[in-house]
Amino acid sequence: MQTATGRLLESLVRHGSMTRAEATLDTQLARSAVGVAAAELARLGLINILPAATRSGVAGRPSPHLELRPGGAHVIAVDVRADSIELAAIDLAGNILHQERYEMAVREHLPREALLEIADAIKKTIAQTAHLSPLCGIGLAIPGIMTQDSAIARTVLSLNWHNVPIRSVIEETLGRQVPITVGHDATLGALAEYLRGAGRGAKRLLYLTSQPNGVGSAMISRHKRLNSRGDHTLQAGHLNVNPLGAECACGSRGCLEIYVNGRALSRSLGMRRTGSPDKIRQRLMMLGPGDLAKFQTSDCMGALRIGLVSLINTLAPDRVVLAGALAPIGEFLPSLLGEVLAMSVVAAVEPVELVPAALDQDVLIGAAEQAFEELKLDPVRVLGGKIAP
Repeated sequence: MQTATGRLLESLVRHGSMTRAEATLDTQLARSAVGVAAAELARLGLINILPAATRSGVAGRPSPHLELRPGGAHVIAVDVRADSIELAAIDLAGNILHQERYEMAVREHLPREALLEIADAIKKTIAQTAHLSPLCGIGLAIPGIMTQDSAIARTVLSLNWHNVPIRSVIEETLGRQVPITVGHDATLGALAEYLRGAGRGAKRLLYLTSQPNGVGSAMISRHKRLNSRGDHTLQAGHLNVNPLGAECACGSRGCLEIYVNGRALSRSLGMRRTGSPDKIRQRLMMLGPGDLAKFQTSDCMGALRIGLVSLINTLAPDRVVLAGALAPIGEFLPSLLGEVLAMSVVAAVEPVELVPAALDQDVLIGAAEQAFEELKLDPVRVLGGKIAP
């Protein structure tokens, strides 16, 4: 159950700085309860309470201003991929305080061996960031389907993992001093965009990302309390766009991710190596009108059109965020996005926006949001005697 202190903290994380009067309205707590909760959060070093600004001609006592304290607490977020792991220390405001990347052939290791190496990397990062502020949690992002309690990875095709107890293996090295959470990477990216990026204000957000070895997706609805599990176990990368197409790792044929993963998209652009979103963005900027038109009519973009139209017609989002290697497509090919909307019967009736992602590190930021969940439920219990410097 969420405490009053946790409710106030979550409100400040979600909406940013506000007066105590505004916090009272947003949290639906009594004015006195907000005052006590604010004092407790300030004692823990999580927020600053600023003097009220006096405004002439305004009746009533001025309300103090509440804001998150930068770096007041942090978590370690980990993005696990087939060929690397990326780690970051992130605070409650979504600021990346420290970041590093390790090249690691995760897929070529046995799951337990890979996880023990990942745990060692996390341990090093914890030591390197211990001076920043109290550590409140560790959040891992995994490119696969998790159990409801996020403890076991059911299927991670890109890593060839099946029924792997991720959390318990990580805990063997790190112990249980702070909460350790594990989530689906695309769902965490969607969560970050919904809270802090291109998805803010959406009622039904569809998130689609192209990664080097696959396509990730997630759906988030406004009416539900947000968490790292999202609303659906969505695997849009395995939407069939060509029944006669090449075989996919899932065993089917013609899946969307075969045509739109980072490698396929880079090849379609004439790139010799799989490009990062920035490299793909640069490549699109260099293309002349003829080459750009050729790319728009490629199998890659044809599959993307079919996939997006099918997803919009089936899921009826009011906003679609294109992330990863798809983000530059959203930036540089507005005509293609217009074609998608023109082909959708849902978009003809209800407004649908197709937009590029706004966050460069949405998966890491989403993993941090997940790792902060326990703190946002009960800050006093999680921090205990730990006070920010």
